Amino acid sequence: MSLARAYRLRGDEYTHDARTRRLNYDASRRVGLDCLRAAAWSSLLQSGTAHAAQTARLAGGQALDVARWCLADGAHADAVRALDAGRGLVLHAATVVTTVPDMLRELGKTELAREWQAAGTVPELGEEMLMAAQATVAGPSSRLRRRVLEALADSPRQHGLLDVPSPGDIGSALRAMGATALVYLVPGDGDVPGLLGPRHGSGAAVIVKADGSTDALDLPGLTLDAPPLTAYRATGTPGRDAGGPPEADALPGPAPSPGASRAALERVCAWAGTAVMEPLLSRLPRGYGRVPTVVLVPMGDLGVVPWHAARVRGRRRSHGYACEEVDISYLPSARLLCDVAARPAAGTRRTLVVGNPTRDLHHAGEEAEAVHSVFHPEGDLLGPGAATPAAVTDWLRRQQGGLLHLACHGVVRQGERHSAYLALSGGRLAAEELTEGATRYRGLDLVVLAACRTNVSGHGYDEAYSLSTAFLVAGARSVIGSLWPVPDEATSLLMYMTHHFMSHERLPPGAALRSAQSWMLNERREAPPGMPDRLRARVRHIDGDDLTAWAGFTHLGW
Repeated sequence: MSLARAYRLRGDEYTHDARTRRLNYDASRRVGLDCLRAAAWSSLLQSGTAHAAQTARLAGGQALDVARWCLADGAHADAVRALDAGRGLVLHAATVVTTVPDMLRELGKTELAREWQAAGTVPELGEEMLMAAQATVAGPSSRLRRRVLEALADSPRQHGLLDVPSPGDIGSALRAMGATALVYLVPGDGDVPGLLGPRHGSGAAVIVKADGSTDALDLPGLTLDAPPLTAYRATGTPGRDAGGPPEADALPGPAPSPGASRAALERVCAWAGTAVMEPLLSRLPRGYGRVPTVVLVPMGDLGVVPWHAARVRGRRRSHGYACEEVDISYLPSARLLCDVAARPAAGTRRTLVVGNPTRDLHHAGEEAEAVHSVFHPEGDLLGPGAATPAAVTDWLRRQQGGLLHLACHGVVRQGERHSAYLALSGGRLAAEELTEGATRYRGLDLVVLAACRTNVSGHGYDEAYSLSTAFLVAGARSVIGSLWPVPDEATSLLMYMTHHFMSHERLPPGAALRSAQSWMLNERREAPPGMPDRLRARVRHIDGDDLTAWAGFTHLGW
């Protein structure tokens, strides 16, 4: 990156020589993008999630620098390339693991393909090992990865390993999923000179539309030092779970009160509406009779914000929320968007519902029993004692078109070997166990993670490495996850209604979650026919204005 920055600085000096200025700025973007491509190579060389995450964190900051240069020069397509090159590199490396053997065989390197496959296959683990979370398999070694990547230099598919999707590829994926646009949210950071004049610390929304065209929207208020955002990051939601990169220091002193946390959340959602979502919604194309469907990729620390809960001007009351105006999903990168978009719908043929496996989440047990009995009585229900990690992974291997609902504890351990895991009966199911190695669960239509912090990254925001994204990499077509410790009582109603809208109105998971959240916001909400009495009794007691009750849940994928 030093050479790229040198070109940039030299271009800054030629204020009165437009041609030389342009040549240097063009060179800075070209060299910067090449550096980011090299970062993908470095990430692929690392064995194990922790090592790859360490390499990838540096790339995230560099990607923002290059993207800001591109925006200052009006090079929107290059900005897309830069932003995606610094996103989700660990997830990309995990996705690549399963495609390498076929690429090697195409080149006639059968023996090397067998060696890679043997090194990348996680052995069948016994119950005792899974319960103790003893699995340490991290896939192929760095030495083997280097040999393989050198061998693949002649493969016509090598660009898929190192290059990000083009805007045209992204547009094709969006059309396949029925989405309107992919939007990167880029925070501003100081003055950036460019061909279009200096950008004075303004943030931006970089937009790729379904037709493959690109656009950029200046957002002057989108900065990391915006007071509502800094206050929210310092306070967090109840329990101080606003997230944070693994190197962040623990906040001193006692945890803030629920009232202070709720107030900080309300302020950051009001800021998110004014600074970002209202201007963005006015820019998005709208089809007749339908709301736009947007896939958001928030860069850096912007990943902490529940953008779907941004407060916007209301139609029937003083204010509303972004999720009432637009279908919002999240994904770590365009790479994963294109991968997920290519997965065919298998249709739900098998269901596993897990509830309260640790015996300390009473409402989660009620939720699981209700979801199973009302919507999936033909499926399997596992509770305390039976819902072990081995039982869940065994079901995942056997399903051929599955829906997995997990109502349990979710835990994030920033930067640790197992950075995020689900607490099941007698053991843990870690994100790393889902992504490392070559095992993939094809046909897995939907995973509902009704647990705490299942869409919070344990390896920094730009890596977006969470339980939700791990299930996507492992083969799921859609995932519903959460950003903070969710209230047990309200969550049981929200999850029940999400299944209700999927089953009775045939809505896809993202639209069903949006409808369930709108139902929570409706002061006149009514329990649908068939809702069990224990849930029905709580319907009138939910406070829709309490964002912690509904805004923590997010949708990823189809």
